[in-house]
Amino acid sequence: MSDYIELPEVKIHLRVLHVRDDSYIGLLTKAAFESVENFIDRPLDELKDSTGDIPASLKAAALLMVGDMYSNRSDVVVGTIVATNPTTQRLMLPYRKMGV
Repeated sequence: MSDYIELPEVKIHLRVLHVRDDSYIGLLTKAAFESVENFIDRPLDELKDSTGDIPASLKAAALLMVGDMYSNRSDVVVGTIVATNPTTQRLMLPYRKMGV
């Protein structure tokens, strides 16, 4: 799964009760946390607190990404405009490493 969140917590966010998609949800969760790390340009391990948790806003951003990927399983959705969720970016932006 992920070092930062447990499968049951992700399934609660997705409102999934069955086990059929557990491995797929695990894949999406790993991809979401990789995306968070890429956006903030640093490993999440650098941001762990004394209890080993990462900031709640980064966890929430990853959950939003998982929800989006789980709901939109195809690469192209006809008839819609694809945009980045501004909430996700706002949750991650304070942790983004800004360097030259």
